Amino acid sequence: MYCIQYLDPEPGEALVWASPLGTSVLRYGRDAPRWSLFPEIFRVPTSSLKDELCSTRGLTEDAIEVSLVGGLRWSFSCDTDSMVMDMAERFWSRGLEGVREMIRDLGASVQSSLLGEYQLEALRNTEGLGSFVRKLKLILERELDPMGIVVQGYFVKELRDHVGYLNALDANKIADVVKQSRISTAEKALNSALTEAEFKEHAFERSLEAEKNDFERHRFPELQKLRSAIIEEIRRANVEYGEKLRDVLEENVSLELSMNAKVAALEKEVPEDLDNYIEKREVELEREVRTPARKAKEEMEESTRVEAERILHEARKEARHIVLESERKAQRISRDTEKSLERIKRVAGELKGYPLHDFIEALESSVDSDGILQPFIALITNLLKDFESRRQLKTIIKDVPKPMEEEEESHPLMSFEEMNKIPTLCMN
Repeated sequence: MYCIQYLDPEPGEALVWASPLGTSVLRYGRDAPRWSLFPEIFRVPTSSLKDELCSTRGLTEDAIEVSLVGGLRWSFSCDTDSMVMDMAERFWSRGLEGVREMIRDLGASVQSSLLGEYQLEALRNTEGLGSFVRKLKLILERELDPMGIVVQGYFVKELRDHVGYLNALDANKIADVVKQSRISTAEKALNSALTEAEFKEHAFERSLEAEKNDFERHRFPELQKLRSAIIEEIRRANVEYGEKLRDVLEENVSLELSMNAKVAALEKEVPEDLDNYIEKREVELEREVRTPARKAKEEMEESTRVEAERILHEARKEARHIVLESERKAQRISRDTEKSLERIKRVAGELKGYPLHDFIEALESSVDSDGILQPFIALITNLLKDFESRRQLKTIIKDVPKPMEEEEESHPLMSFEEMNKIPTLCMN
C-alpha cells in the first residue's frame, strides 16, 4: 500500500523532503504544489525570526547584580536551494524549535559573560550601550555564521539591577536638579529684591532732585523780587528826598547798609537750608531703604547656603549607604562562589577515574539549587550528557551508509577534543 502526500508550503517558508526519489526543495511562490511519495518533511523559514534573550543574575564589572532582556532577530541562509538543503540536513534532528532553543541559550550565555566587561553606569548611556550591542552582535555572528544562521539585529529591551543602584543614581540626579532649582529661585528672588531696592532709590533721588529744583525755582525768585523792590525803594526815596539829601545823608547811608546786610543774610540763609534738607533726606534713605535691603539680602544668602548644605549632606549619606550595601552583596557573592568551586573541585577529584555518567550525577548533586554556579553546572551537565549519548550512538551506527554518517557529523556543537576538556576544566 502506497501513501502519496500533497505538499504546499506556507508563505515565508520552504519545504525540504526526502523520498525514495531523492531530496527536493519546494518554495512558496516559486514552484507549484507537488505530490510526493513517503515524504519526510523539514520546514525552513525564509523570513526573519525574533527571540528574546534573558540573562538573570548577571554581574557587571563593578560587581552589581543585574537582569538583562534582549531581542534577537535572525534568519536562515536560504538564497539557493542547495543552501536550504544544507540547512535542513544540519538541523533535521533538532527541528525548528530545537534550533531556536539553541540560539536562545547561546545568546543568553554571551549576554551574561559580556556583562562582566561593562560597568552598570556605562550601560545607561548611549555610547556604552551601543558598544555592548555591537560586541554582542559580533560574537553571535562569529558563532552562528558557520551554521548558516544570519544575525540581522539585536537590541536591549530591559535592564534592571537587584540592589537599587539605578534608583539611587536617579534620586541623586533629582536631588541635584531640585538643589539647582532652589538656588535659581533664591537668586531670582534676590535679584528681584535688589532691583526693587534700586528702583526705590532712583525714585527717591528723582523726588529729591525735583524738590531741590522746586526750591530753587520758587524761593530764589522771591529773593530777587525782594531785592529789586528794595533797590527801587531806595531809588524812589533818593528822587523824592533829593532836596533833603544833605540832611538825611547819614540816615540814607545807614538804611542802605542795613538793607545790604539783610540781603546778605538772606542769601546766606538759603544755601544752608538747602544743604540741611539734602543731608536729612540722605539719612532717611540710608535708614529706610538701603539698610533693610542689605539685611534682606544677607538673610536670603544665608538661608540658601544652609539649604544647599543640607541637600548635599543627605545625597552623600544615601550614596555612602548604597556603596556599603553593594560591597556587602559582592562579598557574599564571592564567598558563595568560592564555596561552590571548592565543592566542584572536591567532587571532580573524587570521581576522576569514575565513568562519565557517575561524574554527571555527582555534578548535579554537588551544587545547591540557589548556588551562584548552578546555571554553569547545568550547562556543563547537559553538554556531558549530549556527549555521552553521541559516544554511545557511534558504537551503534558503525554499519550505517556514508550519507547517514555525514548527517551525523554535521550536528555537533563541539568537537570530541573540546568535549574531553570539560571535566579537566572542572577539576582545575
